[in-house]
Amino acid sequence: MAFAKAEARKLKEIMSDPIKWAQAFLRTFDPKTKKIVPWTARWYQVEMLRDKHTRKVYRCGRRIGKTETMVVEMLYLAFTKKNFRVLMAAPYENQIRNMFTRLNELIAESPLIKQAVVASTKNPAKIEFANGSMILGF
Repeated sequence: MAFAKAEARKLKEIMSDPIKWAQAFLRTFDPKTKKIVPWTARWYQVEMLRDKHTRKVYRCGRRIGKTETMVVEMLYLAFTKKNFRVLMAAPYENQIRNMFTRLNELIAESPLIKQAVVASTKNPAKIEFANGSMILGF
């Protein structure tokens, strides 16, 4: 399938920006409207997701969306890069299970990402994509 130059340029712009990518491809349940809506980042999540550093440390309060931000970034990196590995390590199994639950919720609401998943296991926690990328949890 060939794209017009303008379409190809727009797709390249979306694929190079995690915020635009998330808005284009991720859907989530909005408890206020009780509907599935495009995923939207808060202002500080925008800063966190657009930070290009490979090592990041955030000092944030409780319940502000740190896990959500990490999950969106994991999906973005695994989906947009070939043979990329995301390794999630946590001291408690329920922390890994919580992140994989959210990953699977976002994947389930996105037909394109769902189609790109070739394998998903719970023990060990792993999601494998058609492009060779994986998200692993320990």
